[in-house]
Amino acid sequence: MLDNVNATIIDATVKSYMSDESVTIDSAISDANDLMTIKTTVMLNILEEAKKIDKYRKATLKDMYANKIVLILIGKINSILPLSSDGIKDEKEYNRLVEILKRDIEELKKDKKTLKEIKNAIKRLLYAGTLQCNSRISLLLKLLNDKRISMVEYYNHEHTMVECSSSGITYVSNKEVTNDIESSNRDIMKLKKSLGLEEK
Repeated sequence: MLDNVNATIIDATVKSYMSDESVTIDSAISDANDLMTIKTTVMLNILEEAKKIDKYRKATLKDMYANKIVLILIGKINSILPLSSDGIKDEKEYNRLVEILKRDIEELKKDKKTLKEIKNAIKRLLYAGTLQCNSRISLLLKLLNDKRISMVEYYNHEHTMVECSSSGITYVSNKEVTNDIESSNRDIMKLKKSLGLEEK
């Protein structure tokens, strides 16, 4: 009885694969090759996007290091040669900017590890010839880049406010600028876990 059931399942499976009797071996191989080419192109495009975002991350990290050095030097000069009678306030503001930069630098260093994991995952998927997970990987890359842009905008906003305040100018912006790194990191971690890229 069991052999009859197995024979029926096998027969049905063969028929489902052979339903189009006009397909030749050459055309089946050609179709498979075309599909593989499409899959490879899609995954290579995502890999290029990951490399581009990593390049942006490196450039931003370099800028943040440079800004941090400049701010520390300004703080040292102000402590030796106060530029205004309100030097204590300025020192606190500059220290706050340095702390923002320190935090952002650490975040970008962590994102380097995530981007390396993503690039390795894309290569594995490419080797396997599958498009599975590509939409979540693309979203993860977008979240990482959005986070980087948000950090830059927030720092630039805060730096402008400090410079204006030091010059006695009241700075008003019509754009709401926030830097919710914790929220970004939660979304990034959620996607990483769904992809099996949890931090060790």
